[in-house]
Amino acid sequence: MKKLILIIALAFIGLITTQAQENFKGTVFYDMKVDASVDPQVAAMMPKEVTIYISENKICTHQKTAFTDQRVIVNASDKILWILFSMMGQNMAIQSTFDEALSNINNENITDVTYLDEYETIAGYKCQKVEVKDEVSNLIIYITNEIQGFENMYLDNPAYNNLKGFMLKVETKTEGMTITMTAREVKKGIVDETVFSIPDNYQRMSMDEFQSMMGGGK
Repeated sequence: MKKLILIIALAFIGLITTQAQENFKGTVFYDMKVDASVDPQVAAMMPKEVTIYISENKICTHQKTAFTDQRVIVNASDKILWILFSMMGQNMAIQSTFDEALSNINNENITDVTYLDEYETIAGYKCQKVEVKDEVSNLIIYITNEIQGFENMYLDNPAYNNLKGFMLKVETKTEGMTITMTAREVKKGIVDETVFSIPDNYQRMSMDEFQSMMGGGK
């Protein structure tokens, strides 16, 4: 009898652990604000909101402006990062491997990351304040451990990729401008897989091909 109780108890503990470690599925809606000192024409080009879709081992960050539509898709299963641009009738899907993206991140100069004993509740989640500094900007980021993501979830951004948590607020100060992105709603639930797919009308290319087309390169 004691052995049976022990087996049931261990199975229950295992179930709790599995549930606690299960990656988040859902959508996070953010409001984007630019400080009032910015030129109105520049402010008009900035997105007013950002939406992040998460499905276990995939994440898509979507933002739109009056002129552009952009998505960044990180697919941890296929080890691929996609950057999708739609601008002035031209649609491009730029692909990088995880190794290429991690190499770029390692070349970035993130000078300091400090986890502070300061907390704020954002969209119903307790968040810890983190300061991130590099050569050109200072960031204040609020992260929560109540939303479980996956490794390299923020592969497109060196300042975020090694954070120990999911970000719900980011304040960036650079070149005299302050941009604040704050989560207003976290909606749990299954995300439509088409969010993570590349539309047929997008021209696919590697990062090297994109840089060559733009007149740059390594």
